[in-house]
Amino acid sequence: MSIALDTLLSRRSVRSFDGRPLEAADRDALEAVFAEARPGPFGGRPRIRLLDAAQAGLADADRAPARIGAYGVVSGARAWLVGAIANAPDACSDFGYVFEGIVLSAAGRGLGTCWLGGTFSRGAAARAVGLAERELLPAVSPVGYPADRRTLVDAAFRLGAGSDGRKPWRELFFDGQPGRPLPASGLGDWAGIFEAVRRAPSASNRQPWRLVRDAPGRVRLLFAENRAYNRALDPVRVQELDLGIAMRHIAEACAATGRTGAWSRLPEDAIKPAAPFAYHATWLGDA
Repeated sequence: MSIALDTLLSRRSVRSFDGRPLEAADRDALEAVFAEARPGPFGGRPRIRLLDAAQAGLADADRAPARIGAYGVVSGARAWLVGAIANAPDACSDFGYVFEGIVLSAAGRGLGTCWLGGTFSRGAAARAVGLAERELLPAVSPVGYPADRRTLVDAAFRLGAGSDGRKPWRELFFDGQPGRPLPASGLGDWAGIFEAVRRAPSASNRQPWRLVRDAPGRVRLLFAENRAYNRALDPVRVQELDLGIAMRHIAEACAATGRTGAWSRLPEDAIKPAAPFAYHATWLGDA
């Protein structure tokens, strides 16, 4: 399913749902996205399961979140996306890339979602997805129809997490080298592509990535890691999920503007960044 640029720019986290079960058409569409999902840029292929309260015979909407936790942060959700991936280098980046594709596909159908990396019961979610010994369970998301109003807990959590804030353009996008801000003017469609990345979700809205435009169509992704935060849920690397999410936003935004390209890891790019940045990958695409 192709993702419209407007979906990349407008999608927001939803924690308050109206309690309706997923309609069959939406459930089937999500299952089709699972089936068609390709591996992430580094080869990891997550397993995604739709945990549907209606299919499981749970009449009470409040019992669906109870199956995998959410600790009161989410209300009214009747279905959840739960995923697992083999533990390997770059597994969390691959998971973030693939899972965000599903989140965006859901948003394109008018469904609400919310990445949850810590506020859920990993034990219950692991049982739901049948987690294997050498697999990670990096994140889950409720999925359903947004409520007309947010709950007070939702509003407070959104404020505390800084969900509506984003770093300014000059702190995220650079021209040729870190520290040299990329002008927003004169970029044509690339201005919208970069903005779609700026709007991408990240844990606690920390946006631990930077993009360096080396040439038209060539962009380096750098990692500004907060080591303590990234490894707080070891072995899950929380901020590496964010890298994968940002990578997916570039890929989808390029496709939405008629461009082709792919992510690659180039040895010569790895030696260019200076501390506190680390090289992660390079987008090679159309100008």
